[in-house]
Amino acid sequence: MKKSNIKASAVIFMIITLIICLFVVGCEEEQSHNYSYNNDNSQSVTNTQKPQNVSANGFSEAMLGTMEVEFGVSVPSDIIAIYGQPQSRTDMPMGSETVVTLYYDFGSFQFDCGSGEDSVLFYAEIYAAVAGPNGLTVGMDGTQAADCIYAGSGGVIASSSEMEVYFYGDSSSAVYGKYTVLTEEFASANEVYSLEYSFSDSSGKNVKLVAALNASKIVTSYTIERI
Repeated sequence: MKKSNIKASAVIFMIITLIICLFVVGCEEEQSHNYSYNNDNSQSVTNTQKPQNVSANGFSEAMLGTMEVEFGVSVPSDIIAIYGQPQSRTDMPMGSETVVTLYYDFGSFQFDCGSGEDSVLFYAEIYAAVAGPNGLTVGMDGTQAADCIYAGSGGVIASSSEMEVYFYGDSSSAVYGKYTVLTEEFASANEVYSLEYSFSDSSGKNVKLVAALNASKIVTSYTIERI
């Protein structure tokens, strides 16, 4: 065989080998990219799942525990320890007690049945993305918010045409969960629908959660009150 032919064969062999190597590397890189893409998707799904801290079978004291506050127990210093110093504070004497209100840029907390520093939490209003009972938060889709409190109730919201639907309990019960389409008289830009829940705590007091939903059924605020 002529030397020129040998050289040509060697060159062709090297070219073929190089093509094969590039193909293999390309496949490996594609597999690597696909793996990373799938991982990213998985992470994204995980991040968008609602926090499920306790069984979502109705509003309960255990759900309030996920906020690290205790209605009827927490005093102003407990809230400050969690959320830091408030933007402002008012102390209003009411007979033998002092009603304390702590104002934050995301909402407010009110305390009573004490002389100030020992007044206990009875009311909270939240209108920014601060985690509430069992992960419910402002900005969350209403169907997801409903499922945080009572599993399966989100589907009811999505399909119901009724003005008022009870997920559990009824109008005569102290323990209930319901969805309401507000009438024009009570509706506003930030509250067209509402989710309302109530339970009786260990001392016999009723604790009520009301979440406001806008026209797009997005949570715009929520309040919790111990009556």
